[in-house]
Amino acid sequence: MIWALLGLHLIGFAVIAGIGDGLGNRVFAVAAGAPLVTSIWVIGRVGDANATTAQITWVAGLDLELAFRVGPLAALLTLVVSGIGVLVFGYAAGYFANGIAGVGRFTATLLAFSTAMVGLVWADSIWTLFVFWELTSITSFLLVGYKNTDADARLAARRALLITVAGGLVLLAGLVIMADSAGTGRLSEMTNIGGTSAAVASVLVLVAAATKSAQIPFHVWLPGAMAAPTPVSAYLHSATMVKAGVVLVALAGPIVGDAAPWTPLGISFGLGSMLWGAIGALRHRDAKLILAWGTISQLGLMVALLSVGSAKATFAAIGLLAAHAVFKAALFMVVGEIDVRTGTRRIDELSGLRASMPLTFAVALVSAASMAGLPPTLGFPAKEAAVEAALGLAGAEKAVL
Repeated sequence: MIWALLGLHLIGFAVIAGIGDGLGNRVFAVAAGAPLVTSIWVIGRVGDANATTAQITWVAGLDLELAFRVGPLAALLTLVVSGIGVLVFGYAAGYFANGIAGVGRFTATLLAFSTAMVGLVWADSIWTLFVFWELTSITSFLLVGYKNTDADARLAARRALLITVAGGLVLLAGLVIMADSAGTGRLSEMTNIGGTSAAVASVLVLVAAATKSAQIPFHVWLPGAMAAPTPVSAYLHSATMVKAGVVLVALAGPIVGDAAPWTPLGISFGLGSMLWGAIGALRHRDAKLILAWGTISQLGLMVALLSVGSAKATFAAIGLLAAHAVFKAALFMVVGEIDVRTGTRRIDELSGLRASMPLTFAVALVSAASMAGLPPTLGFPAKEAAVEAALGLAGAEKAVL
């Protein structure tokens, strides 16, 4: 089934790239097909603890293979990627109701990104993970720089590409060290490694994760990427691409999490980003920038929790990842709708929208409540789990968190 779903994504990409411009806004419905089918398949796997696997060996002697594995964690992440992808494609049809130049190119690139993210969360070999990691960077570059006549968009796209691709090279080095020490290139077969190799790999993996998840000092690309159209921000910069670094930390933790640098460096990245992101959000009046800086902060909390390594902290981080993807994507779409209707995103220029945009107001209210962790929203149990995990720690880790 894995090959069929990946093939469906590729067929959708080829069709849209070929005739997408002639379909007008109907192209978004075509693009939503593959993510929708993928979401339905994943939902059908609920309660199935058995992993679905697929692989093609290229050079057996060098352990080069394209390998995928969909277990419980990958299934949850797939639902986040594909489920929100369906919503974003539907939102884009309304957002670009008056048309968009090169609609086929834009939609094909967005679907290509969705495909890359699905491949990333399904990856079970270091080479598969690296290839799809870099594909998300390349497609992100094309989407952020979609308005190629806008100098700010071009600059933001180049900055994002430089930082995330450089992080990918760091990741490759870390993955190779992990594979060499573990004696296998399969992530699902790697066990906890120790010694100098684990220490070096742990640093490399955390640095790579920080570049992708916009952790300080690599965070500068994310606020600039708000130059992208709002559907791109709602998908890439809340629910998917920025989560790739968090996913990497979750995958690598059981393998190199006992290395001496892992916890202090991960907590430093995470809590530093959480604090600096919150300060950055308070400094801005552009709603998209507020959400971008808030994303940096919230991703920092996830990284810090995963760096601790306890079962409760890991559970809380994954819960926060899912909740954040939902409420932050919704908030980005709310901001886009407000921008289209009013012509501004500045919060000091907006007021009285509850009467003229009641549905948008309701979505914003529920999403903001979830971000604040208020019951009965999805953010509440996720935040409660994070607090419980922090209180369950001991010593310096408990004091810091």
